[in-house]
Amino acid sequence: MWRVLTPGLIVVGAGAGFLIGRTTADQLTSDGATPPATAFTEADQAAIDALLQDGLSLHLAGDLDAAAATYQQVLSVAPTNKYALFNLGLIAHTNEDYETAVTDYEAALAVDAAYAPARFNLGIVFAAQKRWTKAQEAFQAVLDAEPENAAAMYQLGMARVAQGDSVGGQQLIDRAAELDPSVTASSDSTG
Repeated sequence: MWRVLTPGLIVVGAGAGFLIGRTTADQLTSDGATPPATAFTEADQAAIDALLQDGLSLHLAGDLDAAAATYQQVLSVAPTNKYALFNLGLIAHTNEDYETAVTDYEAALAVDAAYAPARFNLGIVFAAQKRWTKAQEAFQAVLDAEPENAAAMYQLGMARVAQGDSVGGQQLIDRAAELDPSVTASSDSTG
């Protein structure tokens, strides 16, 4: 099961949430993702890890332009770094540049098809674009890998309701709330 760095990094508003990518050195080297085309020395990997962490710090501080430039630096030496790709997608997503976000999230998924945060955020972007079928496919893919993922279940339910399946959608929303009541808390407070 994936989780975010801290609970505050799940941003939810009007029934939509997205996740920010996070990394540590052990996740970069041992998560089963497709290895880069060139093998890195330990020193190279440490430098990439440090640069990625710098980007993440800038990202969390709200300096999105500097964070994006840092993620691009990571990609200049490690073009298959799914975390840099993902976080560039998140920046585009935050800026409502949905087409770029889709491209970046899909690039992260091309590196690691099982990377659930990219799949989840891709669903959020598709929902923002009202591309409900694509959104449902993305959330269902997360649930196929993680059947108890309350956030994906809730979002799938919301997408189904938006497409007119109010009964099936509400069942998913209710089940998600049973698994984790916090997935509906912010949408309850926003009306």
